[in-house]
Amino acid sequence: IGVKKQEWLKDMAKWTEFPESVKEKAVDGVDDMVGERSLEELEAWRDKYLIALNKLLWGGEREIY
Repeated sequence: IGVKKQEWLKDMAKWTEFPESVKEKAVDGVDDMVGERSLEELEAWRDKYLIALNKLLWGGEREIY
């Protein structure tokens, strides 16, 4: 992490609420990521990557309870 990011993270640790600019940036980022996808499409995307991560971590040999 660069110096600028480190300073930002130190400042962020003192926040008691998110500044409006951060809220707006987060909402815009989620809107950009989601686009026109339906809830079902987002769930399928999430599940695909969770399964891939599970296989990567556990070699697909362990069952999740």
